[in-house]
Amino acid sequence: MIREQKIYHQYLAQRRKEEKAQEKELDRIIEEEKEKKLAEKDKQLKLEKEARKQLVNEVMCTRKLQVQEKLQRKAKEQEELAMEQEYINAGLKELNREENENFARRSSLAQQYRKQLQMQMSYQQQAREAQKEEERRELEAGIAANKICQDKIQEVLRVHPVPPRNVHPMRRACSRELPP
Repeated sequence: MIREQKIYHQYLAQRRKEEKAQEKELDRIIEEEKEKKLAEKDKQLKLEKEARKQLVNEVMCTRKLQVQEKLQRKAKEQEELAMEQEYINAGLKELNREENENFARRSSLAQQYRKQLQMQMSYQQQAREAQKEEERRELEAGIAANKICQDKIQEVLRVHPVPPRNVHPMRRACSRELPP
């Protein structure tokens, strides 16, 4: 029985030793697993960090491109606006030039028409004055001719006296008042 007990104790000691060895081995395996898991976790974190960094870089590059595109669009729009403004200004200049030409042409035509009217009025005025002058000369000539005629009549009457029977009754009544 002692011997069996001794064997049993040896067996128990052996068992404990094996269990300790197993525990050590288990601890070592657990430590390795822990280290592996930590290494994997570190690797995963590193990968995630790199992925985040790459994503941030991509986002920044995309944003940069968007900003550049926006600036290019804005520059293009401003250039188009400037060209449109230049086109409008050119159109306005052309319109002003045409209006000025039309105004100058109309002014020239109006001045020519005014000159023609003035010339026509001047000609008509001269024609009226010439006609008045002609009428005045004719009147003066008529008066002069009448005076000559009257003078001749008086001369003839003086040289050849008219017998009283041919004298007009009014003349007879006023013979004293009228000159011979």
